[in-house]
Amino acid sequence: MVRKGIHPTKQVLIDVVVNLLDSKSPSEINSEEILDAALISKGSLYHHFQDLPELIETALIFRFSKYVNETIDSLEEILASSNDKKEALDHFLQAANKRQIEDSRAIRIERIHSLSMAFNDERLYKALAAEQDRLTEEWERLYLRAKDLGWAKPDLDSRSLGVFMQSHVIGQIVNDMSAKPMDQREWTKLITYLFSVTFFGSDS
Repeated sequence: MVRKGIHPTKQVLIDVVVNLLDSKSPSEINSEEILDAALISKGSLYHHFQDLPELIETALIFRFSKYVNETIDSLEEILASSNDKKEALDHFLQAANKRQIEDSRAIRIERIHSLSMAFNDERLYKALAAEQDRLTEEWERLYLRAKDLGWAKPDLDSRSLGVFMQSHVIGQIVNDMSAKPMDQREWTKLITYLFSVTFFGSDS
């Protein structure tokens, strides 16, 4: 995912590490393989990042927020393109039914691991905290947009809602560790219902 305001060379370096993290742990990645894959000089790497760990941490944060960013973008498009609440809700339900994450348990474990790493790394902690705040503010913005349209449930605290929208995915780690896991279809049904009520005022 390309972020606004990021230099193209810096984005290439991040993308390379994001892809490497599909098959390697952060400690297994070295600068040589990054530079070979990116076709970028070592000088360029250290122009954009203080050191290799900072680049890896940046890639971890990109991966951490990827699913949330995609969900936010999808909902933003629905709010912008729909003519009324019913049309918006229909589009949302269609998007929710199509959305499938491959090996979502692995994604949750990776996100929990990134959070755990952050508590032992001050720089990563600050960077991840800033990203969490950004994502929470994006959810707040979308809720207030839906509220301005007269669609959203009007009496919710936008900050609490923003935190919940991020935490419910990670929260499934509780179920991942259960000897009696819930039916994933029922969980999806519940989350879809909560989205529908919150952003589109639907209780059906």
